[in-house]
Amino acid sequence: MAVPVWIRHYATLHPPKGRLLMCKVSKTSIIATACLLAFSSSSALTQTIWDSNQLPQSIIKEPKKEKLYTVYFNPFSAQEESEKMVAKKYSGKNLNPEEWEFIFSKEMEAHEKSPGRLVVASRILADLSKSLMNRNVYIHNIVSAITLPLNETEKIKIEKMEDVTLINEIDEIPYSTSFPYQDHQSDGELVSWAKKATNTDDNYTTDNPFYFLDLFPGNLQSTSEYHINIIHYAGNDYSQAFYHPSAIAQIVSGRRNGSHGRGINPNQPLFLAVGGVRAAAQGLEAAVHHADSRKISSVLNISSNIPEGSGPYWHYYTNPHREDGKMILRASNRFLITQSASNMTFNNSIHSACPFVYNVDGNVVDNDAILSIGAVNHEGKRMVNSGAVATTRVGPCVDFYAPGDSIYAYADNPDSTHDSGTSFSAPIVAAIASRYGDKKTKPLVRESYIKSLLVPTGHTDPLDGKPIKIPRYNPYSFGILKNHPILYAVSPINNQKINYIKDDNFFQRPDEFWHASGNTGSLTLDLGSIKNVTGIRVVLETSSPGMNPVHFTIYGSSAPMTGSSYTYDEHKPTSFIKDHTASFQYERAPIYIPLNGNYRSIRIDGNNPTSWFAVVEIEVYGY
Repeated sequence: MAVPVWIRHYATLHPPKGRLLMCKVSKTSIIATACLLAFSSSSALTQTIWDSNQLPQSIIKEPKKEKLYTVYFNPFSAQEESEKMVAKKYSGKNLNPEEWEFIFSKEMEAHEKSPGRLVVASRILADLSKSLMNRNVYIHNIVSAITLPLNETEKIKIEKMEDVTLINEIDEIPYSTSFPYQDHQSDGELVSWAKKATNTDDNYTTDNPFYFLDLFPGNLQSTSEYHINIIHYAGNDYSQAFYHPSAIAQIVSGRRNGSHGRGINPNQPLFLAVGGVRAAAQGLEAAVHHADSRKISSVLNISSNIPEGSGPYWHYYTNPHREDGKMILRASNRFLITQSASNMTFNNSIHSACPFVYNVDGNVVDNDAILSIGAVNHEGKRMVNSGAVATTRVGPCVDFYAPGDSIYAYADNPDSTHDSGTSFSAPIVAAIASRYGDKKTKPLVRESYIKSLLVPTGHTDPLDGKPIKIPRYNPYSFGILKNHPILYAVSPINNQKINYIKDDNFFQRPDEFWHASGNTGSLTLDLGSIKNVTGIRVVLETSSPGMNPVHFTIYGSSAPMTGSSYTYDEHKPTSFIKDHTASFQYERAPIYIPLNGNYRSIRIDGNNPTSWFAVVEIEVYGY
């Protein structure tokens, strides 16, 4: 097979566990690839976007004496396999680099799943005497990974495979949100005190979609009260008396129809992903896939919490090193995420939310589009002793608060109409944030907006002493972060791939990303005019196991980037701005680099000691 010269530099990869050499495609491997491509369109491999009329059972069934694992494999190996397939098809054609990349992109667009990922996944499974057709094997849509049950012998074997970069066990997660019912009657259409407190008692609504994750489907019978679409169902049979998702739907989207209660955004379209107790990350992925395939940016609420883990790195269960935490971080590429800060049963006790919510080293992080929301009562104080378990958790892992005490929640529960909990404060925040912008508004912009609405209640957090603040809606807010479009990008290496970093494609075309063909690389962005820049968000492709740093050096200029890939060194920005080291990296997980200045051109030099330096997407922010 004649491989075009411009892709021969793909030949040598540097995965963390060895050296992979690009080889000729043999007849055997061609047949295997063809079979896999044929399978890629079959129902056994397709991860359907489920609507409310199709509720399939989970594809993961857990055999006894096995544990469930997510196995990550080298994305560069997958990309190489896809390129080999296309190179074989177009061998003998005299294509320049731009023509090659155009053809490659079109070929990848024709496949629902990356053919290279299927080849590598099949190679891993073959060593375990398993196959892609195994019903217990889940092939991920947005990262280079498979989830499957493994016994201890299989786990040890798979850890030694050259293609494998990381293995995460998926722990059994008990559902920690309890539902204490409060008996309170309300006739006619009720306007909750939460709408008054947040200044949303108005005639406004939005058609921006509201996504939310729940662990059980529960009772969703009163759909005349709200507009809901079920996009993923993990098959957990649970009592229809479980009203959790229907309560959230009512609070967010309850229609103005002269009965029951009025939501924050009446009749806002809702999209529910039911994850189940052992498949929360799978539910998150379904929501991400649904939005990303439509290039929608919106909000996503998680009104469930995960208990504390164990071990030196896992003290906080939803930190970015656990599977659920990584998935939350990836989802923030598409969503502003709100998560309930968790409730507790101790009477008036003061307990930290940190073990139960996403955080990094016991703190919230600015500009990560992930918010942990505590609950306040009618007086603006932290919610305590409201029902059986509804005392809000507090502390440094809570971003801010919202109403959560005695909220009208049930249109369909014969026993109660009101309830309390951080499960309700979090979606109220997401609903307010969704009022801003449109379906293209970036998550960091919505984070900036909702934080601009915060006002103090006159009370303080009893654990960290900070003022308790809640958002009050204002359609005329100023000083909101802006996303600066990238007009032009250039790199001295693989410049034919550079436009992938600004195509608003995070997950759907997994083989389309820019890379430096090595551990270090450089690229320059031109914003079209001088802009105030406060930070850049870089989404990496990486084969690193994760607990490894990646280094960036940033340069800037007020002049346009006039150089091409051939004259890059003569024209690249040379004014040093800063060095930045991210302490960890995961596939398709964003890294935020804070800046402060006015620039037109920004140069990013990257050094990734444990993977090729590769970029999926870059976003630039400022005022």
